[in-house]
Amino acid sequence: DPDAQVGLARMYFGGKGVVENDVKGAEWARKAANQNNAAACGIMGNSFYQGNGVKQSITRVLDS
Repeated sequence: DPDAQVGLARMYFGGKGVVENDVKGAEWARKAANQNNAAACGIMGNSFYQGNGVKQSITRVLDS
């Protein structure tokens, strides 16, 4: 369920109920984005822009 995956991504990025881990947050967001979840695509764009959990890449931001 992509919405649940987005929820997990947000939990990991924010450290809500889990130990904060941007890499795991990006992994869950990417899974949901691969299922065309709009919120996850936005999270991944922001992650690539800021380099949170992934290598910073403006090119990847434009692809998100």
